[in-house]
Amino acid sequence: MGFATDLKKAILKMAVSGKLTKQLKSDGSAEDLYIEIQKAKEQLIKDKKIKKEKQLKDIDETELPFDIPENWKVVFYINVCYGVGNKLNQIQAKDIQKTGKFPVVSQGLALIDGYCDESTKVVNDIPVIMFGDHTKNVKFIDFDFVIGADGTKFLKPILIDAKYFYYFTLYLSNTLKDRGYARHFSLLCKEYFYMPPLSEQHRIVEKLDKIMPEIDEIAKIEKELVRISNKYPTDLKKSILKMAVSGKLTKQLKSDGGAEELFDEIQKTKEQLIKDKKVKREKALKDIDETELPFDIPKNWKWCRLGDLGKYKKGPFGSSLTKSMFVKKDKNTIKVYEQKNAINKNASIGDYYITKNYFQNKMKSFEVKANDIIVSCAGTIGETYIMPANCEKGIINQALMMIDLYDKRLLKYYLIYFEIMVKYNAIKESNGSAIKNIPPFDILKNYYFPLPPIAEQNRIVEKLDKIIPEIDGISYNTKDLENISK
Repeated sequence: MGFATDLKKAILKMAVSGKLTKQLKSDGSAEDLYIEIQKAKEQLIKDKKIKKEKQLKDIDETELPFDIPENWKVVFYINVCYGVGNKLNQIQAKDIQKTGKFPVVSQGLALIDGYCDESTKVVNDIPVIMFGDHTKNVKFIDFDFVIGADGTKFLKPILIDAKYFYYFTLYLSNTLKDRGYARHFSLLCKEYFYMPPLSEQHRIVEKLDKIMPEIDEIAKIEKELVRISNKYPTDLKKSILKMAVSGKLTKQLKSDGGAEELFDEIQKTKEQLIKDKKVKREKALKDIDETELPFDIPKNWKWCRLGDLGKYKKGPFGSSLTKSMFVKKDKNTIKVYEQKNAINKNASIGDYYITKNYFQNKMKSFEVKANDIIVSCAGTIGETYIMPANCEKGIINQALMMIDLYDKRLLKYYLIYFEIMVKYNAIKESNGSAIKNIPPFDILKNYYFPLPPIAEQNRIVEKLDKIIPEIDGISYNTKDLENISK
């Protein structure tokens, strides 16, 4: 609940309890107005324009939620209004046009849902107050209209300032508990109506007509503030991460050496793993094209590709690992890691295991070890976790991808860039929506990677470890505004 909403409720309560305006002797008493209302109502019944409603219980003034001025009167809501329009006035959704002579009004979020040319269906007994069986939206209607056929209610006040009746209905609607709006009208009818003399009703309306637009402006500002402040930490984080991986967050030192030497070391390690048959030789990656590089990097850094830096493996095919294969944990079992391990950054949760025999025969290539990165690939996409040194021997399941870097010193810096590339780029490519899939390996492995020397990687990580928690702590809290309103 926001500040503007609370403020509007508070102002409406002040208005209908006589605290927004002065009471003047010249206004007379609401008792006289009520007598006139009852005479008018009896005439409407006599003319068969309305039906006589069921007699309600006597008013118990001990039930009133607040005191009202002496010259006001408490009556039942239904005593000062009647329903307007019926099924003869309604128009079906299929007959609503984009343009026409008369607006069609129903209980949707928009006041006007379309138009109609059928003059025989027009309601011109206005102004009226509208709300629906399935919404708390209360509208003030002062133009001829046609009723949309969707359970909308229209009420006409009797000798009451129509705008005061609208504001009171708005106040009352906010106080009713949500019990299913098929009963909303019946609940309203049984509520009390706090009636000032007509002159004071006019003064209340005059004040509210000035105040309410101001509160609506506050609501717009508050909404924009929430949007900006919720967006700000994300945008700021993205900017700082981009600065980090483009060499703008740290100084480049001669003592760091060049990333070319580091890259050569990584490739030697890769070749040795291939020679030892621990890694398979894969399809050659694309050459670096300097015309398509995403941004500039320092001279002692090097552009390479993700596939140059490690081994990538997705979980086993669905039918090769099913729940029917899972067994209870014992000394002869191997753990099955799930996406919740990556999402919750926790290797200890989960209770799925397979036998060592099945692991050796079918699942050994999916083994995940300490300092491997696991990435969630289903549901919540792109969450990463570095497997800890004390993790149980285990495999990844179908919802995970594993990254085994050839040089573990790259781990933390690598994850920083992976976060930018896989998360932010994938969100951008999907027009701002959540990541639907991890890119196929042919695309993922060919993503560009800005490689700094190890010493600068460490400085970048150290800086970000200080900055990012501060940014994550920035959040807009509507409680602050709620406290102001009290």
